[in-house]
Formats: sequence, C-alpha cells, structure tokens
Amino acid sequence: MVVNQSPHTVESSLPTAESRGKRLKIATPEKKDEKNVAGQRRVSSRLQAAKQKADKEILVKKRVELLDLDEDGGSSKKKVVNGDFREKRKLKDDQTRTQNLPETTELKMVAMAAKIDSLKSIPSNVVAKSAHIKVKETIRLFNKHYLHFVQEEEKRCGTGGVKVDKKDPKAMIAHKGDVGDVKNKSKRPDLKAISKASIDVGHQFYSRAEMCVVGFHNHWLNGIDFVGQNHKKGEFKNYILPLAVAIVLSGQYEDDLDNAEDVIYTGQGGHDLTGNKRQIRDQVLERGNLALKNCVEQGVPVRVIRGHQCPSSYTGKVYTYDGLYKVVQYWKQKGISGFTVFKYRLRRLEGQPTLTTSQVQYVNGRGPKSPSEIQGLVCEDISGGQEDVPIPATNLVDDPPVAPTGKLNFQISLSLFLCFSDYKYCKKMTVAENIKIPTNVAGCNCKGVCCDPKTCACAKLNGSDFPYVRRDGGRLIEAKHVVFECGPRCGCGPSCVNRASQRGLRYRLEVFRTPKKGWGVRSWDFIPAGAPVCEYIGVIRRTEDLDDASENYYILDIDCLQTMRGLGQRNRRQQDASLPMIPNMDSIDEQKSESVPEFCIDAGSSGNVARYINHSCDPNLFIQCVLSAHHDFRLARLILFAADNIPPMQELSYDYCYPIDGVYGPDGKGIGHTKMVKAENSTQSKSMEEEHKSKKEAHVLILPFPGLLGHMNPMLQLARRLVSKGIKATLLTTIFLSKSVTLSDPTGSIHLETISDGFDQGGFAQAGSDEIYLSTFKSAGSQSLASLIKKLGEIGQPLDAIIYDAFLPWTLDVAKQFGLLTAVFFTQSCAVNSIYYHMSKGLLKLPVEEPNASLPGLPVLQVSELPSLLYHYGSFPALFDMVVAQFSNIDEADWVLVNSFHHLEKEVIDWMSGIWRLGTIGPTIPSMFLDKRLENNKDYGISLFKPDTSTCMNWLNSKPNGAVVYVSFGSLAMLGAEQMAEIAWGLKSSNCYFLWVVRESEEPKLPENFKGEIGDKGLIVDWCNQLEVLEHESLGCFFTHCGHNSVIEAMCLGVPLLAMPQIHDQATNAKYVEDVWGIGIRAFPDEKGIVGREIIKECINEVMEGEKGKEIKNNAIKWKNLAREAVDKGGSSDQKIDEFVAQLLCA
Repeated sequence: MVVNQSPHTVESSLPTAESRGKRLKIATPEKKDEKNVAGQRRVSSRLQAAKQKADKEILVKKRVELLDLDEDGGSSKKKVVNGDFREKRKLKDDQTRTQNLPETTELKMVAMAAKIDSLKSIPSNVVAKSAHIKVKETIRLFNKHYLHFVQEEEKRCGTGGVKVDKKDPKAMIAHKGDVGDVKNKSKRPDLKAISKASIDVGHQFYSRAEMCVVGFHNHWLNGIDFVGQNHKKGEFKNYILPLAVAIVLSGQYEDDLDNAEDVIYTGQGGHDLTGNKRQIRDQVLERGNLALKNCVEQGVPVRVIRGHQCPSSYTGKVYTYDGLYKVVQYWKQKGISGFTVFKYRLRRLEGQPTLTTSQVQYVNGRGPKSPSEIQGLVCEDISGGQEDVPIPATNLVDDPPVAPTGKLNFQISLSLFLCFSDYKYCKKMTVAENIKIPTNVAGCNCKGVCCDPKTCACAKLNGSDFPYVRRDGGRLIEAKHVVFECGPRCGCGPSCVNRASQRGLRYRLEVFRTPKKGWGVRSWDFIPAGAPVCEYIGVIRRTEDLDDASENYYILDIDCLQTMRGLGQRNRRQQDASLPMIPNMDSIDEQKSESVPEFCIDAGSSGNVARYINHSCDPNLFIQCVLSAHHDFRLARLILFAADNIPPMQELSYDYCYPIDGVYGPDGKGIGHTKMVKAENSTQSKSMEEEHKSKKEAHVLILPFPGLLGHMNPMLQLARRLVSKGIKATLLTTIFLSKSVTLSDPTGSIHLETISDGFDQGGFAQAGSDEIYLSTFKSAGSQSLASLIKKLGEIGQPLDAIIYDAFLPWTLDVAKQFGLLTAVFFTQSCAVNSIYYHMSKGLLKLPVEEPNASLPGLPVLQVSELPSLLYHYGSFPALFDMVVAQFSNIDEADWVLVNSFHHLEKEVIDWMSGIWRLGTIGPTIPSMFLDKRLENNKDYGISLFKPDTSTCMNWLNSKPNGAVVYVSFGSLAMLGAEQMAEIAWGLKSSNCYFLWVVRESEEPKLPENFKGEIGDKGLIVDWCNQLEVLEHESLGCFFTHCGHNSVIEAMCLGVPLLAMPQIHDQATNAKYVEDVWGIGIRAFPDEKGIVGREIIKECINEVMEGEKGKEIKNNAIKWKNLAREAVDKGGSSDQKIDEFVAQLLCA
C-alpha cells in the first residue's frame, strides 16, 4: 500500500488512498525511505512486461522526475514535505482522545480549529503544496478529528454502554495548548486564503467549522468576514479598512431578499439569536457592516456562500460557494420589526459558472428517486438481485447502448451480447484451488454488541479502541495499517460497531458509461467521510500465477504486509498497538514479499461493483485492509472507504498507483479525475485502448499571435521547456508569415505547422485594417485550426493540448470541440493583466476620472501610470476590443499561463490565483542566459530582423566594463523626429558610451550628420542580439521603452534600466521598475510629451555614476538571482511547468 504519509503526523492521520496494485505498475528504483511520499511500487516481471501497454497516466510524475534526475546526474531530490516539517506539524493521536474537553461538540470543534489554524505556516525550505491540496487535506484532517470527538462524545454520553474513567491517565492526557484549551486565541488564517485558489464555485461545506479551518470564512456565527485594522500595514495598506471578504447568506435575517444573481443583504447585529430571525435592536455601522460599506466605495467584490437545509449533513445544513458578488449599494432603513438595519445590494459578477443554488434552495447533484427517472437505463440491476440494494447501469454514450453485464432491457445482436458473457457478477469472494484460507481465529467474548474497548479482544488489536464510530451506521475514524473487525467466532451480533464493513452495500450506486473512461460508478446518496462503500470482490489468486495476464486490468494486490513493513517504497500508516503474528511469519520469502505481494484479487472474470470504479490522482475513496475471520495479513480483505464527504452523483474513484494527491495539477489542484480506461471486451473499448497505445507522448500545439516577436519568442521558449520534460511541441504560425520567418532550433525538437489567417499572400498588410484582419483571422483561423487538428490525428500525431495567445480567444472554442486541454498564454505582466481584467469586467470605470487607481494586489497607480488604453481612452479602439476579448472565455480555460514568476508579483499573482488556475512560468528567455539547464537553448529562435552581431560584439569588446548604455525601443515603437533628436543629443552629452538600435525605418529621423559626430563614443545599428548585448560585461545601463520582455531580459541579466515608456503596458511596467522592484529610474516627459536631452543626460549619469545608481545595481543583482531561482530545478516557475506537464500527460 503506497501512502504519502509518515506515521504520527498531521498527514498520516488523514484517511488516504493506497497505491493499489492495478496490474500496470512499473517499478522505479529509488532510495528506500519511509518518509518518501513519491515512491513507486515494486512489481513482478509480468508487470514489467506490461509496461508498454500501461496507460500514460502511470507515467505522469515518474517521467517528470526521471528527467530531473538526469539533469542532476542521477541524484534523487524529492520535492516533498521533509521530516522536520512533519515534526513541526504533528498532532499526537493520544492528545485528540483526552477527556479534559469542553462538554459540547461545538466547543470541541472551535478548539480543534484553533489548533489546525496554528499549523498553517510552512518553512521556506519546503516546497509548498498547491492550495487545492491544502484545502482537501485540511478538511480531511478536520473530519478525522471530528470523528475522534464523536467517539469521545459517544463514550461520555454512554452510547456505547461504558463511561470514561477519568482516573485513567491515558484517557486524561492533555498538554498545554492542546485542542482542549479553548481559551487560546486562534491565529487567523492568511487572508489571501489557501482556499481562494482552490474552492470552485459550487463547492459544498458541511459546516461553518469547515469554512473556518480552511480560511474561507473565518467566523463561526457572524455572517460577514472581514479584514480588520490589524492588517493595514500589510498587503491591504492601500485599502480603507475594515474590508469585507466573504458573507454567508442563510436566511437568518427577516429583511434578507435573495434573488440569486441579485441579493439584498441585511447587515449583522441586533437580531434574536434564538432563531426566530426577528430584529430586537438597531444595527450599528461598525465591524462587518462598515466593512461592506467600504467594499461599495472601493469596488471590492466579496465571496458569497449560501446555507441551506440538508439532512445528510451532520449540522443539518450545507454551505455552497456561489462565487464573487460586487457590493453595488448600501443604505439604512427601518426593518420589518421597526429597528434600524443596514441593507446592501450585491450583484453577481459575470463570467462565473452557473449558480448551483437559487433562493437558498439546493438544486445541484440530486440523485434519481426511482428507476423511472433514470435516463439511458440499460440494466435495472447488474447484480441480478444479489445485492440488498439494486445497482442500475446507464449508457448514454454507445450506439447501440450496451450494459456492463450483458443483461439488457432491449434487443441487441448476439455477437455484441457474447462480448459480455464471460463476466459474472459475484457478491462473495472465491478462492483459487491452490490457496488455503486460514481457519477462523477465536474472537471476543462480548455479548450483543461490543461496548467496552478495554475488555473487547478485537478492540485491543486496534490499539485498545474501536476503529469506527457508530454514527451513520459506522464510519472509520482514520486509515490504519490494518483494521481488525469482529469475526464469526466473536460473541457479538451483526449490529456491532466493529463490523461496519460486513453489512454489504448501504448506498444506492449506479454504474454508468463515461465518454472516455469506460464504465464508472457514482452514488445517488450522500456518502460521509469514513463510510465503507464496498469491498473489492473477485477471485483470490497467487500473484505468480498471473504473471502472464498482462491484458487483465482488474487485478488488485493484497499488499497489507508490504505496507506494514514499509517495503517497496510504501509509506507506513497509523501504527497499531497490538499486531498478532501470522503463521510461519519468519519463513516467508523476504525477497519475494518485498518484490510483490504473494496474493491478489482478480476481478477479471467475476467480481462486484468495485471493479467498475475508475482511477483518479485526486480520488474520493481509499482502500483499507481489514481482517475479521482470520489474521493472515497476506489475505486481508480490501474495503473502499470514503476519503471525503461525497455529494450525490459525484463519480467515485480511488488511486490505482500513486499516493493520494501525489501528483499536483494546478493548484493546484491534484490531477483530478483523469482516469485510466478500463479494458472492456466491447468493440468500442478495444478501439479506445488501441488509440491510447498509439500515443507515444503527449503533444501540445503552441499558437502565438503572428508577427509579434514579444508574443512568439516567449511562447517558443515555453515550448522548449516542455520538450525538455518529455512533451512533443508544435509551433503554429500563419501561412504568410511562414514564408519570411525561420525557426532556429538546433535540436530539431520543435515542429512547425501553419494555418490560414485569411490573407495568405500579404498577411496584415493585405487586410488593410486591424478590424478586418482580426475578424477574418477568427473565421478563417478557426476553420483552418480545426482541419489541422483532424489532420494531425489522422497521421498519428494527435494533440493533447493547445497553448494559445490571449489575443486569440477563439482558439479555446476550437480546442474544446476536440476535448483538448487548453491554456491561455499572457505575454504581459500579471499587474497589467489584472488592470485589463478589471477594465473588461466593468470594475474599473472608463474613462478614468479619479487621479489614482487602486486595485487588489497592485500599488496605487496614477492615471498616467495605467496602460495607454485607459490613460488615452478611445485612442486604440481595435486594440481595446482585442484586450477586452482576452477575458471573454478565460474562465473556460484549464490553465492561465503568464510570463512572470511568483516572487516578482506576489500580491497580484495570489489575487489572480483566486480566480483562475494560474501558472507563472517565466522568465521565458533562453536557458543559457538564465539557469543553463537546456544546453542548446542559446537564442529565441525567431527573428524578423537580421542582427549585426559581429559589429556589436567587436565594438563592445573594446569598451571598459560597465561603461556602455544600450538603447533600444523594441520592434514596434515609432518615435517622432523631435524625440529622436532629444535622445541623440542627450546620449552625446552624457559621460558614457552608447550602443543604439535604430531600425531602418526609423533611421531618417536621426539628426543630420549625427552618426559622423559621435565618433567611437557611440554605435548605431539596425538590429542586434539583445540578450548577448545585455550579457556583455561592458553594459552598465539599458535605456528602454519598458516593454515587458525587455524589462524581463534586463532583470534576468542584472542590468539597471532607464525607462522611457511609450504606449500600451509600458507606463505600468516603468512604475514597477522604479517604485516596486527598484531596478531603474524613469525619464519623465514635459508638457508636450517629449523627454528632453537634459533629462536624459541627468538620468543616464545618475544610473551609471550616482548614489541612486549604486542601489539600483544592487537591486538588479538581487532580482537576477531570484529570476534564476524561479526557473531552476524546483523553483516556483519550474514547479508550475511540472504541474502543467503532469496534467498534460493525464489528459
């Protein structure tokens, strides 16, 4: 059993999935370590022979790790939570069982949440898990402790027929600061909220306590959660505090009016807490009420959570996150009861998923009430009446539809029927002839039901306590090596709490046909965490007898013994106090048991509903080994338990191979619900399997906006990073541009394909206007792209994903038609993208009338520091429309990739991560100028101009170190003749050498005879290799227009900047260069918009020789190192690329 937990840690106490031996696992030799969370199972020679037929999801994390190992010369550095971190976060199990606790479960939950909150800081030397994983693990930890408290409450209330002995020292263990100390003030979770980036619209919480422990809404009773004055010196320093961040709308106030998209919300305070909803005194404009008022005035949206009745929840309610709402208005009035109340109108922001609640009535995920409601029913009960609860099967995919057992409710051909005739549903386990099951062991002497764990022999085997609580028919408190249940020779009856897994199916399950994963299973009922779902049933066989059965996808190892010993890179679970010895334990072949378990369960020809449950790297079930009749660990029963609270109609899944959440995909998220295709014997399943085998590697298509070097080169560099991690990449450009652009790729690893933009002969110039080109490109490009995707599939090079330029949002619509993974790529900074997002959603009103703009995660910006689309509103209508269109369907993209890195724009990146699955994967410059991990990556590979490299390098070589000012305004900027003259004379009058790039089209604007007057002090060229120039030791300053790529290149090479922004995002970039990063200064224009020669001269001299220049140079070196760390192995950007690769390989 491979589990990613060490014993006695916060992680180990969570119910987690085991890495089950679905017979496709490939061994990966690694250093044996019980704390290794990423270890792979060892397998037999039969499994190694099946390697080529394994689904590529098995290779997800291994492929990325092996590539990293190659770079390190074979060293094995695991990006995992180390032992020190585990020790800092551990909660001793005996602490949770203390009897010195508050008298109510609610107070226990409060105290426990305080303890959890205190564990949220992560050392800097630990690679942090994604936000999604943190949330999931925190809620699992919460559920585990909740069940512990339920067990203590059952004892206290005498539910089990035994009272707690307060004199028992084991029962009274309590430590200072333990969960029982309710007086300790809990630390408020980070308001950036680990949950913001990972709680999707529609997510359900089953109590207010769950929202508190993950930081989503931090009040147990109050409806308004807000940022208080104690945060005014942090990231909220630019806001007026308090500021609301979330509200709960659950019908507790008589004046509330909920119209789903539009809400009238009553402020907090003054109502009767007995539950009659009436106001008994006036409300006051303070705390939460004042915070909502400030949201109105500052345009800050809030998270809205709706509470509604739910009998399945242990609190009687479910709280559903319904998305972001803007607080558009507030006022005070006399309420229904005659007292003053504050009212707030909230309006839901556009572009979010559809509401799952309406009028505080939950409407999502309801299972059918009867078979008559089922669509696509092909079998009323696949068990043929064997199970107490019928298991229907549905198929809305196949034509004609088929059932998983061949029992159909309509006529089909005989040949199709025979495809399923070799499988038989079986409720009970059968045993191969060459296996002898041990005799039943003596059990406990309890009568009726087991009550006292001190006297029950079976409870003593579980650590002197029962592994289950009685609630909901029996729920497992936490995962263990093995659970000992009462057996046939015990004195207790079938209602005993310690027989929870022996009672058969208790939930209404449905087997349904999925479009791409074969058959799957879902429940019509809510399944609480820890509840047993079903046992894996089949034929118990010796593993060695199945070494040649490579086509059988339904074999599950019984590896209880290996997990207990920590063999084969398995991670040990919760230790048990007393473990009996199996017969002839010492005579077991150690080498054999370490290689592969001795026994397995084969459900290929006969089995139960468990055989249809799919794999996921982000599962909601886990497998627990259980012993009841005998105590031979090698022949333990395998029971599937709920790892989470599972709502109705959610597909059930467990992890066939990896530790639970061991492969991260965004946010994080764990690679969710990307399943293996099970090998069915139907014609369709065979074709799916053959198609899957033909895919040798994941294939991604890269589509930048044609002709823009600032877009093409960063996306090409991302393609090279992906290739270095085993991904096949194809760069896409237009037919016209392909005639003039040459792709320089020494390794030959990047392929080039073309599509039509509708102007194959002349490109943009042929169109005549921006509007015509963009509209034609959308229509012609969509058709051409769809044809290319089909063609690549037909020639055996099918695509798995498309990374497309944000300027081409129609690409996503085409990609979704083919079921491809999609990633939108932004070439500008996160700050600029955030400004454009607020503009596109109407959150930043245009034209901007206020002198300053304040947006989440950004410094206060003067109007002139905003992008020119806002500062000069209406001046670029076509570009404005294109920028707005970037966000038209962005919420449908699987990833949002940005050419930035986390440390560079931490605040705004954290804010954006709460909206999208964000991947900061920059800086995207050639590796040899940064981390040097890609040896052949020495230039961008695409250039629209021919650089005069030899002339530049020879001239630079003749100059002293740090003496040259490099001047370039990019490939698009067009300066006026007056500005060109001011730059020329400012450079000439400075004390420095200068290298000035003046494109051929701009050269006539130079002052007459200027080239002849400068002599050897300056060199003017048409174009140069900018990276080589910036890297040269003679460089002391870069005089730039502040395009994002130019700024990033200078930062990566530690070159100070003199900023003279021109258009688009450049003014905002310049603001960051000077005031945020401190790597340069700005040259400000006069009232006519011209930067004069004296200003230029003074700025150059200040950067090159002044006191300010020394500080700038130090900052430049600091950011150079941070940029390198981001893309180096294990850095923030490298991790994001690995997460994307992991999901891509699962796609």
